[in-house]
Amino acid sequence: MPKKSTTSKRSNTSRSSKKRPQWQLPLLAVLVAATVGFGIFIVFFSKAGASAGSHSCVAKTDGTVWCWGDNSQGQLGTGNTTKSLIPVKVNITGVASVSAGAGGAHSCATKTDGTVWCWGYNGQGQLGTGNTTNSLIPKVVPYFVGVASVSVGTGHSCATKTDGTLWCWGDNEWGQLGTGNTTKSLIPKVIPYFVKVASVSAGGNHSCATKTDGTLWCWGDNEWGQLGTGNTTKSLIP
Repeated sequence: MPKKSTTSKRSNTSRSSKKRPQWQLPLLAVLVAATVGFGIFIVFFSKAGASAGSHSCVAKTDGTVWCWGDNSQGQLGTGNTTKSLIPVKVNITGVASVSAGAGGAHSCATKTDGTVWCWGYNGQGQLGTGNTTNSLIPKVVPYFVGVASVSVGTGHSCATKTDGTLWCWGDNEWGQLGTGNTTKSLIPKVIPYFVKVASVSAGGNHSCATKTDGTLWCWGDNEWGQLGTGNTTKSLIP
């Protein structure tokens, strides 16, 4: 059972400072969004994968997803809990992008039809399926369409929609959902009055997003100054 985010703030920080190993794979095109230091960067990998936490996932140009590493909570999406030392194919097609948990044990992917599919650990509702039941295979996030991108953190997930809105779900003890409270959500919740969002990156217990005007907004836990606001006060809103 992965550690809950309420007791792992210090370990989340140490994890984020580690270099991310790369696994060379042929013919891959991967889009990875990550929060590092005080900013967000987008990295395009033409022939490489990126890892987060104890497992890794990549999306291939043919719309398939391949994962490897720890699978104790079903985060590889293979229908079992057997870890894999090599990439294994996930039973999902038509994928546009994939995100593996930042120190967590779940994964989410967007499809070309604008839907979101998640799998793995779900103790905080981070799969967005309306319950806290783990899933060994990809499950669609119900009634959630028009999605442009998705990013998963330790115990929460966030997604941008094509209309510029931002939606988050899962653990919210530190305000990482940006909804103005600390109530977790088992389904996606829109961040009120927050529009024109271009990208999002979910971290350990915080989240950051860029807007189309080039500004950067962060919220959630701020013990280590990860919000970049010049203090260590957490924020429940962007």
